[in-house]
Amino acid sequence: YDAGSPILNAITGADSLIYFASNRKMIAINSKNGTKIWSYGADGTIECRPAIEDDKIVFGSWDTKVHCLNRFDGTLLWKWNEQTSFYYAPAACWPVTTHDRVFVSDPARYMYAIDLEDGTTIWKSKSPETWESIGISERLNQVYIRSLDGNLYAFSTTSNSQQQLWSAPVGYGWDSTPSMPVGVRGAVISGGKNGFIVSVSQENGQIGWKYWVSHSYVTTVAPVDGASVLAAALDGTIMLVKADPSLAVGQSDQILLPFKTKLGPVYPNPFNNIATITYSIEGSQEVRIQIVDLLGRNILSVKKYHEQPGQYQWIWNGKDSGGQELSSGLYIVRMNSKNYIGTNKLVFLK
Repeated sequence: YDAGSPILNAITGADSLIYFASNRKMIAINSKNGTKIWSYGADGTIECRPAIEDDKIVFGSWDTKVHCLNRFDGTLLWKWNEQTSFYYAPAACWPVTTHDRVFVSDPARYMYAIDLEDGTTIWKSKSPETWESIGISERLNQVYIRSLDGNLYAFSTTSNSQQQLWSAPVGYGWDSTPSMPVGVRGAVISGGKNGFIVSVSQENGQIGWKYWVSHSYVTTVAPVDGASVLAAALDGTIMLVKADPSLAVGQSDQILLPFKTKLGPVYPNPFNNIATITYSIEGSQEVRIQIVDLLGRNILSVKKYHEQPGQYQWIWNGKDSGGQELSSGLYIVRMNSKNYIGTNKLVFLK
């Protein structure tokens, strides 16, 4: 099927229908022959994965509204909105549903519970502040948000006001990137801007394990089966993590699955003042970081010894080993450690 313009959202399907968005339209096609069944036009771009519940399909748009349609014929059932500016539209979050409710969040930092039948607001809350990351348990009894205080929160899906069940200090930091928490096998798994994925118990919010994937933002994870999770990051890394999602250990014995020894990105790049060079190591070892010019001449060299695996960074101020500021140009960052050599390009602009 040729949509005629880019398809920007995550595609989903149910029964014999496939749903996706293109050119501000939600489109349904027959999965067997690609025949278009219906299309529905919104007034803004649709980028979320729509939620399917019984005979309904629900999605947000950058027109500031949440739309609910009959998923078989595309008939509009209701529209909902709380914000007047498209900057605060609930468009990037993936709405989640129970049999009678819809849950969304938006850049105005609110979380909302909406009646699935008539589109009225049941409750809304700005405490804790969230952004565009929301998810639900497989039993549909808990809804999750990644909050701006760095925690993962669980709330009841049945209460008529916001009812917190637990919170977990997973270490997201201040993170507004859209990465949806996913409920699977009694756990909640999520990623974020810091490059790790984390598994948390649905029962009490206890952290089971963390796994470092990348130095960049990790998008919404995809559970593959009962013991594997597929994760992808914006630097192109795709990783299959084989770890039981329901594994739970004591907080003091928290499992951090192995880091990979790797030179990460340099930021900002180009730079004109200081540059942050990132790297990770998988075990106790000495790391040597060099700045060299295009002729291979050593400009600056430092050695770091780390006892623990993890992510690290080194700040460079654009000066050589004698403290002299370098001229503008292209330089090479080189990392040497046990069984690893990696390089990155770096542009210095005065």
